[in-house]
Amino acid sequence: VRHTEGIVKCMDSHLEDLCPPCKEMVQNATSALSGFHAACDASLTAQCPEAIGKTPATGKCILVHLADMDHGCLTEISKLMV
Repeated sequence: VRHTEGIVKCMDSHLEDLCPPCKEMVQNATSALSGFHAACDASLTAQCPEAIGKTPATGKCILVHLADMDHGCLTEISKLMV
């Protein structure tokens, strides 16, 4: 999905309209994205500033610069992979 983050943000802005299981999934996704950004934005900015806010470019940057990412960022990435 190319625009996953935008979809999650949109759904998060309409939480009150979602059924409880969907609401929980969106809250979990929002939390995961917040954790990812908190841990990875500095590494991404240092390695690929043009990739910030662009899901496909961010993924490519991570793949190319995996060895250069901060440990905290790698930890968050591993959480997203589960």
